[in-house]
Amino acid sequence: MERTVQLTLNGQDPMNVTLPFTFYDPLAFVIHRVHPMGGPAAGGTLLTIYLVDDRLLIDKGGGFRHGLRCRFIGGENETRHRVDVSANITDCSRRRACGAGGMAIACVMPPWPGILNGRHVPVVVEVTLNGQQFSNSGTVPDLSLLPRPWARFMPAGNTLNYYDPSATRIEAVAPFVGPTAGNTSIMIQGFALAAFGDLRCRFGSLNEETNATLTSDSAVQTIRCASPPHWAHPIRIRSVSVKVEVTLNGQHYLQLSPVRLSSPSLEFTYISLDSRLGLSVEAISPRGGPAEGHTRVTVAGSGFDKRTASSPECRFGNATVNASILTSEVLLCDSPSLIAASNLSTGSTMVNLSVGINGQVRDFTSPTSFVYHELLIISRAFPYGGSARGGTPLTVFGRGFEDLDAGSGLRCIFGNRRGNVSVPAFVNPSTNSSLECISPSLDDIEQAQQYGFAAISSETDLLDVEVRVTNNRLGGWRLSQASSSSVRFIYK
Repeated sequence: MERTVQLTLNGQDPMNVTLPFTFYDPLAFVIHRVHPMGGPAAGGTLLTIYLVDDRLLIDKGGGFRHGLRCRFIGGENETRHRVDVSANITDCSRRRACGAGGMAIACVMPPWPGILNGRHVPVVVEVTLNGQQFSNSGTVPDLSLLPRPWARFMPAGNTLNYYDPSATRIEAVAPFVGPTAGNTSIMIQGFALAAFGDLRCRFGSLNEETNATLTSDSAVQTIRCASPPHWAHPIRIRSVSVKVEVTLNGQHYLQLSPVRLSSPSLEFTYISLDSRLGLSVEAISPRGGPAEGHTRVTVAGSGFDKRTASSPECRFGNATVNASILTSEVLLCDSPSLIAASNLSTGSTMVNLSVGINGQVRDFTSPTSFVYHELLIISRAFPYGGSARGGTPLTVFGRGFEDLDAGSGLRCIFGNRRGNVSVPAFVNPSTNSSLECISPSLDDIEQAQQYGFAAISSETDLLDVEVRVTNNRLGGWRLSQASSSSVRFIYK
């Protein structure tokens, strides 16, 4: 309600000057919300205060004396502090930085005069329109009733927090590598973390800030956010590391420090996928294996860095398995079973094989092909034997003879699980149902087994061995990659 005020110098005759004076209902002069809900003890946080009735947003200081002010009250009874600062009316225009509202009062949080000792101190903010009467829509909570740890106290209404940035500690950051396209989910675990209205992550100064969420489990807090696209994407670049930073209130970024020297660096490495400058797969060997799985696959490529690859993996169709890094250009992984990779149990099946290094399904290279071959069957071989010196041409008949290792996968295996020798084999292109190989010497087989074979007959001095076939160059002492059936070859 607005009225006019006239002045008199003698108590009788009014002057010809009238001034407007506004009466307002104190019950309507209530703070609806503040943004953000906290700031560092050093002050400097721009605070936006929204009233329940924004029609009261008028500076009633009379022009010659600024009436808009903010007051911050907090502390224990014996150390209670009260600090006033000037304020002004602002139009937020729905911007995120000021709480996505409209007309409001803005002021800057002053430095906190008390001692924080690594904790969060709640304070009440009040405002005045005329420099005299302050709003009184909140009270300072009883500190003894606040939940611990202090990071779990979430202010509301016109109550906010001063916090000590130096108390923040980081326990773990994972993963710390991802593609330049962004969208890698990052987890930051630490102590004395809290959300004060606008929790965000920043990955270097040139990339877009991203939203973050916070959860608390006992004394440990966890911040989760997603990496933004690197500013150079989609241009393929060399791996580049940027600093990971967190703001609790949307304004002040914390200088995070690990709890221990052994904790990971607070950096995130951007890599290009399918590029020699970043993470790529150029070749795999062998290119296939049996439906039972357990094929040791060597992957050649780039970007296999032990320092940044937190969770190297290979994905075979629908199944993901752990991988181990040998060098920056070679890693190993074992194929899962066919049924795990494709929901099929038999038959020759091709699946996609791709590589990731941060434990997230979407951050894999473009796929290459891995073949689960049909069952290798050997039906017979000719001749039935040969010289102990080796060199006998052997023709093996059966099915499933498909080379899965760039021309060197088909091999005949002479021996058993105690020891064996494999030799190159060549399929008959006209039928694909037979292949040929040359028998090794008996001495080579005996050395592989570290002791001789038991004689079938000491009178005739004949020795026979098992012969199997593999199509991915892998036999192994368990013969897990070889044909399930075998034929006998007699040395004499």
